[in-house]
Amino acid sequence: MLFVIYKDVEKKDFKVCIKNVKIICHNGLVCLYSCERSVDISNCKVCDHGRIATSLGLSSCSDCPAGRSLIDDKTDKTKHDEDSDCGICMYGKWAYAGADVCIKCKAGEYLSDDSSDASKHVAPSSCTVCAKGKYSSSGDQYCSNCSPGFFLVDDGVLAIEHDEYIDCLRCPPSSHSASGSHQCTLCVAGTYLESNGVAASNCKVCSEGEWSLIGATFCEKCESGKYLNSDNTNAADHNAESKCIVCMHHVLCI
Repeated sequence: MLFVIYKDVEKKDFKVCIKNVKIICHNGLVCLYSCERSVDISNCKVCDHGRIATSLGLSSCSDCPAGRSLIDDKTDKTKHDEDSDCGICMYGKWAYAGADVCIKCKAGEYLSDDSSDASKHVAPSSCTVCAKGKYSSSGDQYCSNCSPGFFLVDDGVLAIEHDEYIDCLRCPPSSHSASGSHQCTLCVAGTYLESNGVAASNCKVCSEGEWSLIGATFCEKCESGKYLNSDNTNAADHNAESKCIVCMHHVLCI
């Protein structure tokens, strides 16, 4: 052990200190000392937020690994003395090394792991953009489906295309979609739908004397001198103008 005498210029006196000898601090504390300070256990300091000291006699704290966080800031050494004090981020969040808190994924993204695997929370790239037909809010664990009758085309490319409910677009008239759809399906020929729907069953079959093509919002009437006597049970009987039959000679179509 080497003792060094130095002069305190301001106080004009001499002190004795220990040089190159570590103070043994408890876990969660680090030694802050120099020849200009008295050797005292009070020189052991609690680690900053996002950092830990897991063994005795350390001169510095270590960062919590990426994907973890530790919010206590120099207050309680028991919150800095074990690896497990660095908590894995919850779902919808990520963190760089040394973080005090985990950061939410952006709206339009999600992160499903819920504090089980730190390697899935290490950077913004840990967050995944929602798939087609889905949207999310900031910090979500999963993406939500667009409602029936709506659609969203982008398939996991741009988060901004999935960051709010209104990104789901309403299907045009005479079309329908199920929950979580990326496209709408037109009503088949022989049917019609004035607005949009949530299923093929919303498309109505044309009535007697009427026909329609695919995606119709109304049915066309057979022209004068022709008729179509099928009722509205089978769309195939109404799916073209050719289904209208010319009236027989001397027979009035009604």
